[in-house]
Amino acid sequence: MTTNPVIDIHTHIFPDHGAAKIIASLEAEAECKAFTDGTRQGLLDSMQQSGVQVSVQVPVATRADQVESINSYAIKVSDQRIISFGALHPKYLHFKEEIARLKASGIKGVKFHPEYQDFFPDDKVMFPVYEELAKARLITFFHAGRDIAFENVHGTPARFARLIAAFPGLKLVLAHMGGFEMWEEALEEIIGKDVYIDTSFAMDYMSSHAFLQLIERHDPDLILFGTDSPWQDQKQELAKLKTLISDETELEKIISLNASTLLDL
Repeated sequence: MTTNPVIDIHTHIFPDHGAAKIIASLEAEAECKAFTDGTRQGLLDSMQQSGVQVSVQVPVATRADQVESINSYAIKVSDQRIISFGALHPKYLHFKEEIARLKASGIKGVKFHPEYQDFFPDDKVMFPVYEELAKARLITFFHAGRDIAFENVHGTPARFARLIAAFPGLKLVLAHMGGFEMWEEALEEIIGKDVYIDTSFAMDYMSSHAFLQLIERHDPDLILFGTDSPWQDQKQELAKLKTLISDETELEKIISLNASTLLDL
């Protein structure tokens, strides 16, 4: 089996002083139990138990005034084991300066969440932000599809398809196999396009047949292992994926090589 590092492209951590309160709030909001305490050390402990060597933590700014503090924390804690992305918000006005700060600090990408941030990913008001991200060669990471804490959906696969068409040079990752609980639309609108997808919150929410159908129809170089830790258990998710993907070459790409290429490790 591979000696390359197993990389989880989709995790979350919070500053130690606020993690307990944030985790409790999110657990209540989404009616979902966390598998770690939400701290950096909690994620490191999970990685030790699961055999994940590198995790990418993708923070979300739920308000524009959180952007700079979240990014300062990301810059501070990012290292070879836990690679931190930054955060932007659609209402944050100084995105050019902040993107430049992230780039200069070695941050490799930013995360958006259309539901928590209440915006449509293909809204033209966001185009200047995407243009700046593409220019900086930063990875643009999106929650895609439904979110268990919200009734409505802003980030549908169809809207992401329009974004992909408008910005072919954007290094784009769509979480949850291109659209959580919108698998048929993801198959029609996203699968097969030049966009990365991750496996988080998919294997437990769809049949093995449906999951493998998405895998088989997408470019094998554009599929990434992700867990959304602490909301899924890294050890369990890695074991499930190894059970489903029998081709070792394909598995190695998903759990290691594709993310290594994307992150330029």
